[in-house]
Amino acid sequence: MKQQMPNVPQGPQIDIRTLPNVECEECKSLNFRSIVRLKRVSPLLSGKQKEEFVPIEMFVCDKCGHLNKKLNPFANIEEKPAEPEVPKSNLIL
Repeated sequence: MKQQMPNVPQGPQIDIRTLPNVECEECKSLNFRSIVRLKRVSPLLSGKQKEEFVPIEMFVCDKCGHLNKKLNPFANIEEKPAEPEVPKSNLIL
C-alpha cells in the first residue's frame, strides 16, 4: 500500500528562466565558480584542544576572478578605514 504525504503547503511556483541574472561587476560575465575561504578559530575562542577551520563558500567570476560586493559576506567587515598619515618631522630628538 502506497503511503500518502500529508498536505504540505507548497510555495509559489517560480520559473527560474524569468529571474534576473547576476553578472560580474567587472567584466559582466554571467558565469561564476564556487570558492572556499577558510577562517581560523583559535583554541582560546573555541575551547577546543587545537585550532579549527570554518569553511565559507563564496562565488567569484569564472572569467576574471572578481568577487562581487553583494556576494562577499565580508564586504563590510574587512574594510578597514585608512590610517591617518602621520607627518614626518625633520627634527632629531
